[in-house]
Amino acid sequence: MASLAVLGDEQLGWRPQEYSVEVLGCAMQFRFPIVKLLDYGEDWSSMESNRNPFSTVVMAHLKSQETKGDGVSRKRWKLALTRRLYEQGYEREDILEIYRFIDWLIELPESLE
Repeated sequence: MASLAVLGDEQLGWRPQEYSVEVLGCAMQFRFPIVKLLDYGEDWSSMESNRNPFSTVVMAHLKSQETKGDGVSRKRWKLALTRRLYEQGYEREDILEIYRFIDWLIELPESLE
């Protein structure tokens, strides 16, 4: 079994790599590698040129953090990231599945929905 922690928080320095608990004299320690999504924002152009759908998902996550409180920018990015999927030639069903996730990440105010 292998585990990987994907960290989607906004704290650049928070990078936990283990979890431990002790109850009634029994102890358990769990170590795991991490991927910090904030780190991917440092190389935006690389994500733009990558056809892997995970790149679009990471871009959506980063833009959801960056545009908090700015509905107009959020709508612009939501449309741009969805358009990107069409431009990359994904099948309709794949686009709809990825869009559901983008829609969940980048919520718009009702007035812009």
